[in-house]
Amino acid sequence: MYKKFKWFIRYYRKPYIIGIIFLLLSDIVSLFLPYIIGELIDLVYNNSINLENFIKIILFTIFVILLKYLLAMGWSYNVFKASGTIEYLTRNKLMKKFLAQSQEFFENNSTGSLMGKSTNDISQISIMAGYGTLSLIDATILPLSIVLVMIFTIDFKLTLLSILPLPFIAFIYFKIGDKIYDKSKKVNQSFDKLNDSVLEDAEGIRLIRVFNIVGNRRKIFYNNADKLADNNIILAKYQALLAPVERIITSLTFIIAIGFGSYLMSLGKISIGQIVSFTYYLNMLVWPMYALGDFINVKQQASAAMDRIIETLDYKEEIKNSEKKKKAEFPLDIEFDNHSFKYPSSK
Repeated sequence: MYKKFKWFIRYYRKPYIIGIIFLLLSDIVSLFLPYIIGELIDLVYNNSINLENFIKIILFTIFVILLKYLLAMGWSYNVFKASGTIEYLTRNKLMKKFLAQSQEFFENNSTGSLMGKSTNDISQISIMAGYGTLSLIDATILPLSIVLVMIFTIDFKLTLLSILPLPFIAFIYFKIGDKIYDKSKKVNQSFDKLNDSVLEDAEGIRLIRVFNIVGNRRKIFYNNADKLADNNIILAKYQALLAPVERIITSLTFIIAIGFGSYLMSLGKISIGQIVSFTYYLNMLVWPMYALGDFINVKQQASAAMDRIIETLDYKEEIKNSEKKKKAEFPLDIEFDNHSFKYPSSK
């Protein structure tokens, strides 16, 4: 994946670094809230809280929330700005490529295909550059931070048993991810055919009316639309497999946490506040699991789209500028002698 997007990562390196730093700081700050809530519950449960301590805890909680909000503004602006930036740059690259091509290129690449790459495919890599980056960070660094806090502030055995089912989510995601990539390519190809059909009908509407072939053209359009819909439905089926896996396994982690946590609390090894903090942290682990699924989904669709775009950008021009250029003097006196021309597909 890095090879496909490295040109943009190099170009957008500085905002990405700033955005990721803000994102990491925001995640670190959010780790304080469950701990504060757990401590507050223990103080109330043990009847050892006074008004002064209560006010201090509330003020610190408000400070943490405001700080997280400001950090969220920083990472959101820098990370999601990447979506618009890569869309702008890629569309410019494609248009520059199109304008430099000869007739043969446009005979080998249909207008619908080129339009699909300039619209649908670019939208998919745009999502990858913004939301995909957020999902990647939150699916890797955030869960590791949460697990370490759970181990050192609550209990090692409880943490280990509770997160034991989570690796199965990653395993299933990677299995389904390959299928999503293949189905995404078929969706993009179907989109190209539908584009071609609509463009032909729009450009040739006068001929369609003159020769009374409206019914035939409508049938062709419906066939292309049906194929696109079928491929989208197949893709949606594979994407739909992700959500049940997430919910079942995350529910299992909560069952283990509450069950074993209650047992440890009965032995006096952890407090009720720590149980509340632990379930809060465990709930925070749910988003990284969703983020992992979203990242694989977005990444596979963007990879399929980028492959198509790279294929166009790497196309070798049939007509290249000669190195033996001569400066023309005005007024020009041009004569064509013993030259011929034909379109590539004509006789």
